[in-house]
Amino acid sequence: MSLVLFNYDKEQWKREKEILLASKQWYMDEIADREKKINELIQAKSDGARNLLDCQNECHALRLAADRTRHEADVQARLMQAKEAQVDQLQQRVHQCAHERDETEARAAQYARAHDELLQQTEQLQAEHRQAAEAWERETQRQLDEQRAKIVGELSAQNAAELDRVQTEARNAQLQLKKCGKRRRKLIGNWRMGAIKCLKTHLRTLSDRWIRSLDAGTAMAWADSRATKSWLKEDRFNNRC
Repeated sequence: MSLVLFNYDKEQWKREKEILLASKQWYMDEIADREKKINELIQAKSDGARNLLDCQNECHALRLAADRTRHEADVQARLMQAKEAQVDQLQQRVHQCAHERDETEARAAQYARAHDELLQQTEQLQAEHRQAAEAWERETQRQLDEQRAKIVGELSAQNAAELDRVQTEARNAQLQLKKCGKRRRKLIGNWRMGAIKCLKTHLRTLSDRWIRSLDAGTAMAWADSRATKSWLKEDRFNNRC
């Protein structure tokens, strides 16, 4: 009976020992698993802290980049405003230049008309004086012929010496008439030259006043064109004279 109880106790103790060993192993496995999870959590926390630091650094870099971008945008905006102001000034200058060009063309047309009118009046006056001079020469020649015929008729009955004297006086009178005609033509030519010179001086004064109101390129171009036109008109006028 005692042996049976001893064996029963032994078996009971053995089962308890196995249960305790199994419990111990379970606790050890649970502790190891807990420690593993804790280590993983610590590692995850460390990685999270490192990622958080990286994110903070990246956010700081992005914030600096945003500040630089904002500053560059402000600079570009100011430059754009300056460019727009410059464009407005240039547009105003273009409108002003167009207005000045229109005024210059109007003045040029006005001076051209004045030049043509003065040249036409001068040609008309010269033609009138030329016609008057020719009429005066014809009338003088007619009167001289009448006087010569009258003198010849009156002195036909006189002696040859008196006739020669009268003819000599007639020839002298004719020479004096020719001299007077030459002097008259010379005076008319001098008057023509003086009128042309006065016209050129007046036109040059008007052109100089107008050219001073122009810029350099427009003034030179207009002066060249007007000089060529004036030279052609003067050459045509001299050929007429």
